[in-house]
Amino acid sequence: MLAAILTCGTTTLLTSCSSSNDNPVDPDSEKIKATDYSNKANWLQMPEITKDVDAFYIYGTSYIDDSFKEGAPNYAPLDNQEMRQRAMGEYMTNSSVFNESCNVFMPWYRQVGLKYGGEVT
Repeated sequence: MLAAILTCGTTTLLTSCSSSNDNPVDPDSEKIKATDYSNKANWLQMPEITKDVDAFYIYGTSYIDDSFKEGAPNYAPLDNQEMRQRAMGEYMTNSSVFNESCNVFMPWYRQVGLKYGGEVT
C-alpha cells in the first residue's frame, strides 16, 4: 500500500513539474530566452571571491504592484524597476548581514507577479 502511495505521489509530482509548454507566459508570444548568468549585469550581487564560503541568496517575490497593472506581463522582466528596487531593499536589510562571513551572490530572476499568488495551492 505504501509503495502504491509513493509511486502515485512521485508520478504526480514529476508530471506536474514537467510541461510541454516552453513558454508559460503566453503560448502565442515570443519564447523567453534563458538568462545569461555569465553576464555580471544579470546579478544584483556578484562579489569578488574573498571568503571561504559562498552564499546564494534568492530574495522573495518583489514583482508586486506592477503585476496588477492592466496589460502587465505575468512574469517580471529582469529590468522591471519595482522588482529591482524591492530586491535591493531586501539585500540591504536581509542578505547583507552575511557579507562579513560569506561571498553573497544574488541573481536577478524572472518571477511571477503577486497578482497570481492566490492561485498557488
